[in-house]
Amino acid sequence: MVVDSASTDDRTAATGREAGAELVRCSVPGTSRARNAGLAGVDEELVAFTDDDCLVSPDWTTALVAAFAEDAGAAFVTGQVRADADVHRRAWLAVSLTTDARPRRLGPGDDPSTFGHGANMAWRRRELERIGGFDESMGPATSLRAGEDVDAWWRALRAGMTGFYTPEAVVVHRQWRSRRAALRSHYGYGVGAGALAVKRYRTAAVQGRAGARRQLLRGLVLDEGLGPVWRSVRQGHEIGAAANALMFLGGLEGARRAARLAVVDGRFTPDLDGQS
Repeated sequence: MVVDSASTDDRTAATGREAGAELVRCSVPGTSRARNAGLAGVDEELVAFTDDDCLVSPDWTTALVAAFAEDAGAAFVTGQVRADADVHRRAWLAVSLTTDARPRRLGPGDDPSTFGHGANMAWRRRELERIGGFDESMGPATSLRAGEDVDAWWRALRAGMTGFYTPEAVVVHRQWRSRRAALRSHYGYGVGAGALAVKRYRTAAVQGRAGARRQLLRGLVLDEGLGPVWRSVRQGHEIGAAANALMFLGGLEGARRAARLAVVDGRFTPDLDGQS
């Protein structure tokens, strides 16, 4: 299935027809909205997702199915996201990669930001539906820019689910961005991470977990913010320091934007009363 996320020409429809895929049209853009539209259009037990700038390996779905069979309790599976050949000549273009060669189970106590990327993930359809699909206030083409994949994994863990990472399922992410565009992407990733941090903070606050709230704040400011910037500076990685600095600034902006939204059933929604 190909989901046309509010494109302005007919190339997506033409490509979908040429590939023999079913086409779903969304009149309003948004990666999360598109994924939910695709999810609503299938009734298979397993559903897998990739992005429009990625190429899946020929045995991609076979590897995902095998991973679900290996871990029968897994609600979701993720895999490798490798760069195309260009990244080896221009390393500063590397965006959204996961190259861990070791399989592992993903569960409570694990950091969902380390699970992989939405360009290579599969779910048991009913489990994804049980958490309400993807948060349509998050991800590309929204004000919160990114983080919709990590958010879904986080909500799955909160619901008592587990996942599995398999290096056998491989997707190649084309590194098409210029250096400036790649840096803008890091800022966007920060916006999504900051928004998710606010959601997690509010959840911990409702549950009265002061220690969890302090840990989240420390993670946003130090572990995911200033810490990576300082390490890149010490290692002499100027581009890395710039990218990490932009992610930190994006995180602050994402937190500010998310503070204007209410959280209902684990998803953001506009706060009509103007209260955070």
